[in-house]
Amino acid sequence: MTVLGVSSGNGVMLYPFKSMVIGNVELRSDYTHRGIPHQYNLNFPDTFFLKSLPSNKEMFILPDIIIGHPKCGNSSRLALSRGKAFKSHKDEPSLDLFIASVIQFSPRVFLLENLPKLLETYSKEDFTEIFSDYALTFWVGSMEELGNSQKNRIRLIITGVHKKKL
Repeated sequence: MTVLGVSSGNGVMLYPFKSMVIGNVELRSDYTHRGIPHQYNLNFPDTFFLKSLPSNKEMFILPDIIIGHPKCGNSSRLALSRGKAFKSHKDEPSLDLFIASVIQFSPRVFLLENLPKLLETYSKEDFTEIFSDYALTFWVGSMEELGNSQKNRIRLIITGVHKKKL
């Protein structure tokens, strides 16, 4: 099994799959210093870190799994404290990149982590239409339920299993 991170930052979510990771596509500069993803390279030294999706021909091997956590700042408490209103996730580049990667590479499984407010921009029905080849599961809950000590860290997790690649 191969895992591709898309909008996966420095790879924290990818780390449990370290031996299966082939690379990360991350356009946000937050995870680099002078354009170099130092922390990612330490954790995943033999993989790639790109700012845009490679073509299918450029990939040595296509991913079986895509994992990502696109920017959720539009609906975070920090964004609310600065802008006094939540913003839509429409046209959010890291989310668009994640969606494009699933459509382009058609992995067996994908996992997207974000804030529950994402469902105010894209409904479950919208995601079902966008990812029509996938059986989707939506989970909203405390990260404590998944072994993280941050009890108040409420997250949305969307998983998709390709209907024809079960």
